[in-house]
Amino acid sequence: MKKVSELTGAELDYWVAKASKAWEWGHEIYPTMTLDPTFNGARVITYSDDRKECILTPSNPMRQDPQRFNPSENWLIGGIIIQQFRIPICPCIDGSWYAEYSTDGENVYETRGGTPLIAAMRAYVASKYGQEVGK
Repeated sequence: MKKVSELTGAELDYWVAKASKAWEWGHEIYPTMTLDPTFNGARVITYSDDRKECILTPSNPMRQDPQRFNPSENWLIGGIIIQQFRIPICPCIDGSWYAEYSTDGENVYETRGGTPLIAAMRAYVASKYGQEVGK
């Protein structure tokens, strides 16, 4: 188990993909991605230089290309999630960012991050899975 407040980079992006079922709406971002049921989710790839990326993964690579999914870094992707779910974000005095989100109007998940996108994506993941996630 890992605390949502500690998720960053590809690991955070993976949990956002899982929570939002990104492979079902990714065609809005990636024109070559269709509403194709062969997309089966997301995975984290580690490259030889230890760099990691979250990739939307097709079951049929002959039909679709894997696509990078990085909502915690890319406003084009993260902004869609923030707008769709109306996740409020505000700056904190200490230079971090605060976000909160509730799926039911009662349980509010408050998170912080070094950037507005990280704070918002953490709030979104926490609203789906609670304060911890596991593999």
